[in-house]
Amino acid sequence: MNFYRNIFFIYFLLVLMATGSVSAADDAEQLIKTEEEELPLNNPFDGTTGSNATSQSTSGTTGEELENPMSLYNFKLVGVIAGKKNSYASLVSQDGRNIILQLDEELYDGFKLVDLRLNEAVFKKADDTFVSINFKNQIREIK
Repeated sequence: MNFYRNIFFIYFLLVLMATGSVSAADDAEQLIKTEEEELPLNNPFDGTTGSNATSQSTSGTTGEELENPMSLYNFKLVGVIAGKKNSYASLVSQDGRNIILQLDEELYDGFKLVDLRLNEAVFKKADDTFVSINFKNQIREIK
Protein backbone atom coordinates (compact mmCIF):
# COMPACT_ATOMS: atom_id res chain seq x y z
CA MET A 1 0.00 0.00 0.00
CA ASN A 2 2.81 2.41 0.87
CA PHE A 3 4.49 1.58 -2.42
CA TYR A 4 1.46 2.72 -4.46
CA ARG A 5 1.03 5.80 -2.31
CA ASN A 6 4.70 6.77 -2.91
CA ILE A 7 4.39 6.23 -6.65
CA PHE A 8 1.17 8.28 -6.77
CA PHE A 9 2.88 11.05 -4.74
CA ILE A 10 5.91 11.12 -7.09
CA TYR A 11 3.64 11.14 -10.15
CA PHE A 12 1.64 14.00 -8.61
CA LEU A 13 4.82 16.05 -7.99
CA LEU A 14 6.07 15.46 -11.55
CA VAL A 15 2.76 16.65 -12.99
CA LEU A 16 2.84 19.79 -10.84
CA MET A 17 6.42 20.55 -11.82
CA ALA A 18 5.70 20.03 -15.50
CA THR A 19 2.68 22.37 -15.49
CA GLY A 20 4.62 24.97 -13.51
CA SER A 21 7.46 25.05 -16.03
CA VAL A 22 5.02 25.25 -18.95
CA SER A 23 3.28 28.24 -17.42
CA ALA A 24 6.65 29.94 -16.77
CA ALA A 25 7.62 29.33 -20.40
CA ASP A 26 4.28 30.77 -21.53
CA ASP A 27 4.83 33.87 -19.39
CA ALA A 28 8.27 34.35 -20.91
CA GLU A 29 6.83 34.05 -24.42
CA GLN A 30 4.16 36.62 -23.64
CA LEU A 31 6.77 39.05 -22.33
CA ILE A 32 8.82 38.67 -25.48
CA LYS A 33 5.77 39.16 -27.71
CA THR A 34 4.59 42.35 -26.00
CA GLU A 35 5.64 45.50 -27.78
CA GLU A 36 7.48 48.26 -25.99
CA GLU A 37 5.32 51.17 -24.99
CA GLU A 38 6.39 54.45 -26.58
CA LEU A 39 7.71 57.06 -24.18
CA PRO A 40 6.08 60.49 -24.04
CA LEU A 41 7.96 63.43 -25.54
CA ASN A 42 8.19 65.21 -22.21
CA ASN A 43 9.01 63.77 -18.81
CA PRO A 44 5.78 63.46 -16.78
CA PHE A 45 7.79 63.55 -13.55
CA ASP A 46 9.51 66.83 -14.42
CA GLY A 47 7.81 69.79 -12.74
CA THR A 48 8.28 72.13 -15.66
CA THR A 49 6.37 72.11 -18.91
CA GLY A 50 8.01 72.76 -22.22
CA SER A 51 11.30 74.51 -22.74
CA ASN A 52 12.84 77.16 -20.55
CA ALA A 53 12.40 80.00 -23.01
CA THR A 54 8.70 79.40 -23.52
CA SER A 55 7.83 78.67 -19.92
CA GLN A 56 9.26 81.90 -18.55
CA SER A 57 7.75 85.31 -18.72
CA THR A 58 10.03 87.29 -20.98
CA SER A 59 8.83 90.78 -20.20
CA GLY A 60 11.65 93.29 -20.29
CA THR A 61 13.99 91.08 -22.29
CA THR A 62 15.30 91.92 -25.72
CA GLY A 63 14.95 89.67 -28.75
CA GLU A 64 18.69 89.31 -29.12
CA GLU A 65 18.95 88.11 -25.51
CA LEU A 66 16.43 85.35 -26.22
CA GLU A 67 18.28 84.35 -29.41
CA ASN A 68 21.67 84.22 -27.67
CA PRO A 69 22.60 80.55 -27.08
CA MET A 70 24.33 81.53 -23.82
CA SER A 71 21.28 83.43 -22.57
CA LEU A 72 20.09 82.59 -19.06
CA TYR A 73 16.71 81.64 -20.57
CA ASN A 74 18.39 78.60 -22.15
CA PHE A 75 19.66 77.24 -18.81
CA LYS A 76 18.33 75.69 -15.61
CA LEU A 77 19.90 76.21 -12.21
CA VAL A 78 20.75 72.78 -10.81
CA GLY A 79 23.15 73.51 -7.98
CA VAL A 80 24.61 76.16 -5.70
CA ILE A 81 27.83 75.49 -3.84
CA ALA A 82 28.94 78.09 -1.31
CA GLY A 83 32.14 77.91 0.68
CA LYS A 84 34.28 80.24 2.74
CA LYS A 85 36.64 81.05 -0.12
CA ASN A 86 34.78 80.21 -3.33
CA SER A 87 31.17 79.91 -4.43
CA TYR A 88 29.82 78.22 -7.54
CA ALA A 89 26.57 77.90 -9.48
CA SER A 90 25.88 74.94 -11.74
CA LEU A 91 23.71 75.51 -14.82
CA VAL A 92 22.52 72.96 -17.38
CA SER A 93 21.51 73.94 -20.90
CA GLN A 94 18.60 72.48 -22.82
CA ASP A 95 20.93 70.24 -24.80
CA GLY A 96 22.51 68.84 -21.61
CA ARG A 97 25.72 70.87 -21.38
CA ASN A 98 26.79 71.60 -17.82
CA ILE A 99 28.37 74.95 -16.96
CA ILE A 100 29.84 75.74 -13.56
CA LEU A 101 30.34 79.43 -12.85
CA GLN A 102 32.41 80.83 -10.03
CA LEU A 103 31.31 84.01 -8.28
CA ASP A 104 32.24 87.08 -10.41
CA GLU A 105 32.59 84.94 -13.55
CA GLU A 106 30.71 85.86 -16.74
CA LEU A 107 28.21 83.61 -18.48
CA TYR A 108 28.72 85.76 -21.56
CA ASP A 109 30.08 89.29 -22.13
CA GLY A 110 28.40 91.71 -19.74
CA PHE A 111 26.41 89.06 -17.81
CA LYS A 112 28.23 88.23 -14.57
CA LEU A 113 27.34 86.01 -11.59
CA VAL A 114 27.43 88.36 -8.60
CA ASP A 115 25.55 86.68 -5.75
CA LEU A 116 24.50 83.22 -4.62
CA ARG A 117 21.71 82.62 -2.19
CA LEU A 118 20.37 79.40 -0.74
CA ASN A 119 17.79 78.94 -3.51
CA GLU A 120 18.85 81.28 -6.31
CA ALA A 121 21.70 82.78 -8.29
CA VAL A 122 21.86 86.50 -9.10
CA PHE A 123 23.48 87.87 -12.26
CA LYS A 124 24.38 91.44 -13.18
CA LYS A 125 23.77 92.69 -16.71
CA ALA A 126 25.94 95.21 -18.55
CA ASP A 127 23.31 97.94 -17.95
CA ASP A 128 23.63 97.48 -14.14
CA THR A 129 20.33 95.64 -13.73
CA PHE A 130 20.12 92.32 -11.92
CA VAL A 131 18.50 89.04 -12.96
CA SER A 132 17.92 86.04 -10.70
CA ILE A 133 17.15 82.40 -11.47
CA ASN A 134 15.90 79.91 -8.89
CA PHE A 135 15.59 76.14 -8.77
CA LYS A 136 12.04 76.30 -10.09
CA ASN A 137 13.57 77.88 -13.21
CA GLN A 138 11.86 81.20 -12.60
CA ILE A 139 13.84 84.07 -14.06
CA ARG A 140 13.04 87.55 -12.80
CA GLU A 141 14.59 90.99 -12.97
CA ILE A 142 15.58 92.65 -9.70
CA LYS A 143 15.73 96.43 -9.40
